[in-house]
Amino acid sequence: MGAFEWAAAIGAAAWLPQVITWIAKWFAKPKLKIIPSKTPEVGYTSFGPIFNLTCAIAAERKDAVVERVSVSLRHERGQKSLFIWESLNETFSQIRSTEGFAEISKNQPAIALKVSTLILTEKQIGMRETTFQDEIRPYITALSDHQSFLKKTQADYQQTTIRSKEFADLVELYRRRFPWQEGRYHVTAELRIAGVKEPTKQDFAFSLSAGEIDKLKQNLDEIERYISDTVQQPLDGDTQYNWNWQYPPFEGAD
Repeated sequence: MGAFEWAAAIGAAAWLPQVITWIAKWFAKPKLKIIPSKTPEVGYTSFGPIFNLTCAIAAERKDAVVERVSVSLRHERGQKSLFIWESLNETFSQIRSTEGFAEISKNQPAIALKVSTLILTEKQIGMRETTFQDEIRPYITALSDHQSFLKKTQADYQQTTIRSKEFADLVELYRRRFPWQEGRYHVTAELRIAGVKEPTKQDFAFSLSAGEIDKLKQNLDEIERYISDTVQQPLDGDTQYNWNWQYPPFEGAD
């Protein structure tokens, strides 16, 4: 082998570790870690049961695209519920004025989330219980259809709608489906990553007290007011509802 060939071989050998690193990164699967805030946001509104998780997500090995986030809750007495992401909210900054502080944030539907190895991805992930959405839909349709029928025949169709069985059935469904209980909840957060078969899972826990449950149940009257308002007039952005939220601290999961 001549001098030129030796030089070429040495040069190729020098590049070999870098090439191996590139290949390893190409075939590596991303690994995610969820870093939650100190508390989740627990609620019950006109959207039904809500569980909002504010967290940072860190990626290792390579960037990742999260296709779905879900949270499974299991109460100490056995009740189970599944929450699926609906929205992503990110706060960019706060502005102070004479009226107080105002946040500049961006809220968007949860379709996919890009997580980079270079920076932490910080979001509030808004989640709803999917079974509730499926269960309530026919009740809403029945109330809407009944109101449309009454509108053709009665001048006071709005008040008649509020006194109807369809209205009472919808209100009763909200009261019957109130899910929160006093006691401890085990939480499993699951992130589905594009191109990765096994999801990323992380466990947490929190507890709700009797007083916190009472506060959440106060939303039931507000939900009835919301339904009544939707029957009587189209809602606008100025209509205010006083939803109670609870922020129980996360504990170590068993």
